[in-house]
Amino acid sequence: MTATVSTPKVLPESHRAVCSSTSSSSVSSFTPIKSLVIDDNQVTGKILSKMLEREFGHSVTCLESGAEGLKVLKRDTYDLIFMDIDMPGLDGFETSVVIRKETAILETNRKIPIIAYTTNKKSQRFFDCGMNGFLAKPATLESVRSELERVSAKA
Repeated sequence: MTATVSTPKVLPESHRAVCSSTSSSSVSSFTPIKSLVIDDNQVTGKILSKMLEREFGHSVTCLESGAEGLKVLKRDTYDLIFMDIDMPGLDGFETSVVIRKETAILETNRKIPIIAYTTNKKSQRFFDCGMNGFLAKPATLESVRSELERVSAKA
């Protein structure tokens, strides 16, 4: 049996949050998007990347530092960012502030949803620096789906 759950399109055309689950028990319908995962821990970054690709149909780029993320956001357009907080060099807070304010970042990227992806407790500081959501590590399929739906509904 296959059930379909729809989420209304609420993000601008270029920034639609999405998932399309491939599990046989349920299928959520979203529009596929291009996600950027920035996490200095290769293992946790790859786990989230594979989940987004396999379960939600995202096209994912996985990077290991805030500095790498800023370089990519100057030349490529994305729909969603999952940002680790505790990284060497530019941490997730600093990287998010630069994304929101740096004119060298493509304008569409300055407005995209940024989801904190961290072992830290949820904090107002995430939102104060320009983040739109929170996902605790280790991420589960349901926690990712819930946060995608929540961020999508707020956009």
